[in-house]
Amino acid sequence: MNLYGVDRATYDLDFAICPDRKDIARLLEVLERAGYKSLVDVNSGKFMTDIGDADADKILELESVRVKNQRDVDILIMPSAQFDQLWQYRLDLEYEGATIPLLNPMDLIHMKEQSSRPVDIEDARKLGHLIRSGKAR
Repeated sequence: MNLYGVDRATYDLDFAICPDRKDIARLLEVLERAGYKSLVDVNSGKFMTDIGDADADKILELESVRVKNQRDVDILIMPSAQFDQLWQYRLDLEYEGATIPLLNPMDLIHMKEQSSRPVDIEDARKLGHLIRSGKAR
């Protein structure tokens, strides 16, 4: 959201990931090496487990999981067909020699609108307003 010009008080990272056990396990390994410690169910806010004890199959049963550290990471589990479409229309950001795939703004709005969290609905409204006004980055 911040990259597209919507000021947010939080600076967490959201990862949309295909529902593949191996990919989820790999992402959790990377996050653990980066110092992330625990997993929380985003919808309930309840602690699930320490990241080292996380079970990719259990994560696949959820809509989203938050990995806790100084900057939280939300893992959004996407149905394969939806992930494929998001990937097809992604935007690639070049940063310090790395390519970072981003959701395009319209897909981001759509995803936020599908959420049950009021903050996500408000994000969608703000980003839509920026796009319509021509002020989105």
